[in-house]
Amino acid sequence: MPPADDPLTPLREALAVSPTNVPLRLHLAESLAAAGRAGDAETVLKDGFARTPNDARLELALARPT
Repeated sequence: MPPADDPLTPLREALAVSPTNVPLRLHLAESLAAAGRAGDAETVLKDGFARTPNDARLELALARPT
């Protein structure tokens, strides 16, 4: 669970409302990776891929090294 003062909380909340929103999920994952939280970014991408397995954008993001 991220800390209460996590600046990415609004993105996480938006994703909770719209879990199949791939652009939002990619934005959150990129933001997490940029913050040095590659493991969290990978989790977000894997969850997205499980929800929308035919989306090549998620597959490519998972294949990219962090």
